Amino acid sequence: MAFRSAETTVTTTPVKLFEAVAGDVEIWVNADPNATYYLGGSDVTTTNGLPMFGPSQQFRSHVRPGDELWAVSGGSVTVNVLVRSA
Repeated sequence: MAFRSAETTVTTTPVKLFEAVAGDVEIWVNADPNATYYLGGSDVTTTNGLPMFGPSQQFRSHVRPGDELWAVSGGSVTVNVLVRSA
């Protein structure tokens, strides 16, 4: 299995954190301490997104080709993404 990691700054404009391109993969998402950000599709907002609260709350998911994960925040948050592929 191969791992990839990335660090992205999430602001008030939705940013794509991840796009699956081949095969089934697992992703983990985590952020700065005391940061709040929101996960969803390309239309994610601070109102409709899944709220995440810094490192105390991690997001883990299996994704398939074509799946995308987007994030937005009320300010500026550093978000880390770890991807494991078969």
